[in-house]
Amino acid sequence: MSDLRLADVGVGQGSALSPVLSALFIAPIMKLFKLRAIRLGSRLLSYIDDGTALTQSKSLDDNNAVLKQAYTILFALFASLGLVLKHNKTELFYFDCIHSNHNPPLDLGYTPYTGDHLLTPKTYWRYLGFYFN
Repeated sequence: MSDLRLADVGVGQGSALSPVLSALFIAPIMKLFKLRAIRLGSRLLSYIDDGTALTQSKSLDDNNAVLKQAYTILFALFASLGLVLKHNKTELFYFDCIHSNHNPPLDLGYTPYTGDHLLTPKTYWRYLGFYFN
């Protein structure tokens, strides 16, 4: 037996193993999220390691409240499995069928999206190479 040595065990982006490992960790999170967030009416979509929390209601303010709760559930699930949910990669997108000018920002409750640095709505959403507006 040799002495203990540091080892880099990460799987780089683009590795053939990356999607398999992502699916193994994210599938249980998606199942647990569905069970815990069912009362919110929020859903979770995922493609490899790119996830999206969705909600819809008659008010953007109501949506913000649900999204904040959904994100809190998601963060807790990731942390319980020893995974990291990077807050700085979080984006917020609105689809407003009324096309109003009421686009409230969201205090996510996690740095950097609190206080003076709230999540702000975008005019379009790019997901898997598709653009939505």
